[in-house]
Amino acid sequence: MAREATVRSPVAGVGRFSRRDALRGFLGVAGASLAGCMTGPDFTPPVAPVADKWLEWRSKSLKSAETPADWWRLFRDPVLNRLIETAYSQNLTLLSAGTKVLEARAELGVAIGEFYPQMQTASAAVNYDRASNATPASQGGNSMALGNFWADRWLVQSSWEIDLWGKFRRGIESADAAYLGSIASYDDVLVTLLSDVASAYIGIRTLERQIAIARANVARQRESVRI
Repeated sequence: MAREATVRSPVAGVGRFSRRDALRGFLGVAGASLAGCMTGPDFTPPVAPVADKWLEWRSKSLKSAETPADWWRLFRDPVLNRLIETAYSQNLTLLSAGTKVLEARAELGVAIGEFYPQMQTASAAVNYDRASNATPASQGGNSMALGNFWADRWLVQSSWEIDLWGKFRRGIESADAAYLGSIASYDDVLVTLLSDVASAYIGIRTLERQIAIARANVARQRESVRI
């Protein structure tokens, strides 16, 4: 019995091998491209060594009780209270910081809105006024005349960009961080302003008291010289 010889074409094997390599290469490039478009890792704040307690927390002059928000009223000085209220309502630096908070909150709202479908509408209305130039029907003309009429037009356009790669999510996180940062900046300006006003007022009152004591001392010295 004659055996049949099986002959494989080397060209066909090379063709299959080339297609397999091409498929692997395409999948590799596609995977690398998708990995490059993926959302990056979540932000982790750096760890900074901070003491658990204040360095001089054992001092008797310090109190661990929570300080009230209107701490300047503890001095029970109506003049200081009025100065604090005036600075709070009229300071331009504090007003600017508050405006930045409102701006950051609005930008956060815009960033959140971009995550959802967008819709735009437009409308227009035109009033046409055409004079009556019609020819009477008795003269062989058209007795119908165009007068005033309105033409309205409405346009509605909607779109939605699906957040596949986390573009809008990262934008929301960034806007939220900016919003919280603006609040922290406002608090910093407010604390600095109130402390500066209180420190300046207490310094002035202290100098006034020192001047009064010095004048009283001068009067006593003069009385001693006279005697």
